[in-house]
Amino acid sequence: MGVRGDMAATHENLLSIVRRLPEDAVWQAIAIGRHNFDFAALAMTLGGNARTGLEDNLYLRRGELSPGNVPLVSKMAAIAAALDRPLATVEETEAMLKLAPAGQ
Repeated sequence: MGVRGDMAATHENLLSIVRRLPEDAVWQAIAIGRHNFDFAALAMTLGGNARTGLEDNLYLRRGELSPGNVPLVSKMAAIAAALDRPLATVEETEAMLKLAPAGQ
């Protein structure tokens, strides 16, 4: 959401999509740029997952470029912690998504 030619990054659009998901769906919200963190917080609040990194967002906050992925991921982890959403390990993520373990 939030990129040219894609769905507008509005909370209403995200809620509309989430309401249509099956109860047991494993999902994440990805919003590009300035919407990355607020959409991630909303997704986690609604039971979804989130991601961040320089491919999604270049800024830690308005006007402050992130020097790399680590500060972005740390900020997202802090948001998850504030919402009592534990971070998934690689193994937990593979199990959630029913993926073969890495390297197989």
